Amino acid sequence: MIDYQTISALNQSTLKKILISPQEYIKAKERQLAKDESTEQHFVFGSLVDSLLTETKQDFDNKYAVIPDTTGVTDTISRIVQGVYQDRVATGLEILDLEEYYDDILQHCQYENYQSNWKEETRVNKIIAQGSKYFEILKETDGKTIVTETDYAKAVNCVMALRSDKFTGPYCQKKSSDDHIEIIDKHVVQFKYSGLEFKGEIDRIIVDHKNQTITPIDFKTTGKSVLNFENSFWHFRYDFQAAVYDLGLHLDKSERLQKYYQNGYSINRFLYIVVETHLNNNPMVFEITKTVLEVGIKGNKEYEGFNKAIERYKYATENDAWDYPMEYYKQGKNVISVE
Repeated sequence: MIDYQTISALNQSTLKKILISPQEYIKAKERQLAKDESTEQHFVFGSLVDSLLTETKQDFDNKYAVIPDTTGVTDTISRIVQGVYQDRVATGLEILDLEEYYDDILQHCQYENYQSNWKEETRVNKIIAQGSKYFEILKETDGKTIVTETDYAKAVNCVMALRSDKFTGPYCQKKSSDDHIEIIDKHVVQFKYSGLEFKGEIDRIIVDHKNQTITPIDFKTTGKSVLNFENSFWHFRYDFQAAVYDLGLHLDKSERLQKYYQNGYSINRFLYIVVETHLNNNPMVFEITKTVLEVGIKGNKEYEGFNKAIERYKYATENDAWDYPMEYYKQGKNVISVE
């Protein structure tokens, strides 16, 4: 099995940040290199549901630790403490008490913009006072992602809703009752495009050997109404993600899929399977059209696409120009013309 984390290549989620600014890309890249996955609650919850859907119990237990709801820290402090802990894990050295890591705490306070009007020492001391107990919990759970009992129960309910719904159910079972259906979870695509190497990890691929089709699927959770998913879709630029994954599938180097392509298999439209955190509405299936995929690749008047992100990345890399957007340098006078 291919280990996605060990592959040296660009990925869409990090590259997409360069459309915000070169500095946002650098921050995302640093977190990726440090293997510092986002600890924001909605990202953790989404990953939790995804893991329950696509991974074995052993994989889940190796990744997550379920703890009581009350930890005594706010979400911001928990992210800071987790960041410090992950930094120490990355060193491979013995992990001491939280109070020994003044500089790390301060760095993560800055990442989170935590009480930026306070003195440095005051900020750090506050984290030590309120976060030391939580830091010990992290040490005891040996670096696993922490989830509360309540969030775990919610995630289980989301998975049950996805599997019991008549429309999402066929896409969400561990195994298919049909012999001609093959389910591939966490498929890693590797491909070359515009002279660069890329990688991606698709939640699920369903191969229909009877109809010779391949259907790529990504699972999403939302704290908002699933009926408003289209707004979230554009806000989070899921068009970009879907387009890159679709392109990656068509260019995928894996022997498994290449064999299917050679036998005449075609790729169906990319699907997002979306479930609400609070289950006020039933989960739903969203199919991504060719027009949307074109926006993800080529962009339009409102959004820049994959090709533009590559252009910005190449310019910044080739010119070591990471402080400002590409246009700022290209003007030749370090100003942006407003027309």
